[in-house]
Amino acid sequence: MGVFKWPLFFVFLWFKVVQTEASTWTATVPSSVQGIDGSCVVIPCSYNYPEPGKQITGYTGIWHTKTDDVIYHKDKNQIKQEYKGRTELVGDITQKNCSLKIDPLRQSDRGHFYFRIELGGYNRYSYRNNEVSITFISAPQPTVSVKEEVVEGQNVSASCSVSHSCPSSPPGFTWTHSGEKRFQSQQLTDGQWKATSVLTFHPTKADHNKSLSCTVRYKGGLEREQVSNVLKVKYAPVNVKVDYKSHVKEGETVQLKCSSEANPPANSYLWKNEEGAQLHQGQSYKLINVSRHTGALYCTAINTVGESKSSPVQLNVSYAPVNVKVDYKSHVKEGETVQLKCSSEANPPANSYLWHNEEGARLHQGQSYKLINVSRHTGALYCTAINTVGESKSSPVQLNVSYAPVNVKVDYKSHVKEGETVQLKCSSEANPPANSYVWHNEEGDRLHQGQSYKLINVSRHTGVRYCTAINTVGESKSSPVQLNVSFAPEIKKISCSSEDDVVKCVCIVESSPPSMVHFVLSDRVLSSTKTETHGFNTTETLHTKSGSSEFVQCLAMNTLGNVSLTLPLAVNGKMQNLYIFIAIGAGIGLVILLIVLGVVRKCRGRISTVATSQTSATKREKAVELPHYATTKSMEMDHDDVHSPGIYSNDHIYGNTETDWDEAIYANM
Repeated sequence: MGVFKWPLFFVFLWFKVVQTEASTWTATVPSSVQGIDGSCVVIPCSYNYPEPGKQITGYTGIWHTKTDDVIYHKDKNQIKQEYKGRTELVGDITQKNCSLKIDPLRQSDRGHFYFRIELGGYNRYSYRNNEVSITFISAPQPTVSVKEEVVEGQNVSASCSVSHSCPSSPPGFTWTHSGEKRFQSQQLTDGQWKATSVLTFHPTKADHNKSLSCTVRYKGGLEREQVSNVLKVKYAPVNVKVDYKSHVKEGETVQLKCSSEANPPANSYLWKNEEGAQLHQGQSYKLINVSRHTGALYCTAINTVGESKSSPVQLNVSYAPVNVKVDYKSHVKEGETVQLKCSSEANPPANSYLWHNEEGARLHQGQSYKLINVSRHTGALYCTAINTVGESKSSPVQLNVSYAPVNVKVDYKSHVKEGETVQLKCSSEANPPANSYVWHNEEGDRLHQGQSYKLINVSRHTGVRYCTAINTVGESKSSPVQLNVSFAPEIKKISCSSEDDVVKCVCIVESSPPSMVHFVLSDRVLSSTKTETHGFNTTETLHTKSGSSEFVQCLAMNTLGNVSLTLPLAVNGKMQNLYIFIAIGAGIGLVILLIVLGVVRKCRGRISTVATSQTSATKREKAVELPHYATTKSMEMDHDDVHSPGIYSNDHIYGNTETDWDEAIYANM
């Protein structure tokens, strides 16, 4: 070899040694696995091999007996006849898992067995040094674990565990007690598994001094049963009862004795009356000088777990009637007939019964009393039971009479502003209470269902409403409800006519509450000479001299706002001619002024600066005293429109627009 080949050879040899040490032909299996005849067994197995340095084309795992008989091969024809159909690889051979399952297990399957791997395109190897055998055992006895001392009603968990070798078909568990069952599985070593059944149940006193039994059934049919320790169930006292002499005479002494079943036994006894007041503590209770007033009582037995009480004890004492009561059909409809029957406790029994009303008036004699045509106004009554010792009366009896709704009424805020929301609420007297409320308008149209009805954006046109209350007996409706809707004034119409210098104006205003209406001519504020009111409409009429006024304004206001409407007045013939002459004179004056200016410019031959003094004419308006308006709206009209209804609905100049003219007027109000 050359100088450079030797070092390369040693490097290659070292790499091969390291590679071989890192990964060699090894297998891991237990030396022995336990199994039950008829069940199954899984032999855990893993293997390793040297790194091939190239792609493996296939994996073939084979299990042999010590005598080289094939017990598993992927080619079924190569498997020994007695193992066909009973063996399979349960591990992934490509992931170096060679675990084998034998199912069912036979006595002849004792082994020894070893694993062989054939790697396609690489190598094959038999792991003869890693043999495993199967040891047959009898079915293991299960282990039962449960808390011995438990409390009635609390959660108790009992477990039953057993080891096995067949994870694919674990043992089945059967308990002698009902409850919630939960299965758990845990892998142990050497092919063994632990199966556990956990039973959760609520013990009762019937479980006291009894055991739990768990039966395990293995694959193959073998069964094993295990019994737990005896349960000691703690429970509160039951079957609490009182022993006493039941028939006594008034004035005698009676001995009462309480007993119960309990674990642990009751360590305390309390005696109470029907109202729950404590009378005595101790297992025995001596009643001295019993009387007709000695009521029912009971005994409460107590231990560390809880308590329980006896049935009420009522001594049979000779006394005048007590516990007088009336039996009757409590729920009746108005108009029906009801049978009342009086009963009492008395010794000797009552021999007479009298019926009275609340005022004490006698109504009837006899144990039974028939009330005909009952009504909601049928008052309370009572029965008096009488025997040879004395008498006693029942508690007042008040019949529960069912009737259709009456006194149906609507609660609401009666005064509202237009645009607001109003809540209407219907109420009634009824038995049973009304279960449905329906709202209608005057025409009978159904508007809403429900006890409350919200009217949104109410207006002056909101009509009458009424509510119908309904229950299972019948129905009834309320009186009509008409809302009192307030709204700001609206001028519906204004018209004026003039003759000579007298003007007559009519202004129609719609509002609620009614508006104060005034007329304004120039600087004069005038009240109307005639007022008529029809519903929401107020008609105001003005007769006055027009003077120099060219416009008339109608002003209306109430607590919610104000509005104004301006109407031009017609100009008479004389004033019209005067205006024409004034216009002609002004035109002639302007022409003369222009001529004079031209002559002056020519004479001087230069541009002259003409100082022009500006004059300002201030128009003073007389202060007018009017009530203050929160908001002013004004309207203007052409004289040609004075008789047109809806005068501001289709033309913008008639709309409610704010103007400086209005502000000037209201500044002095």
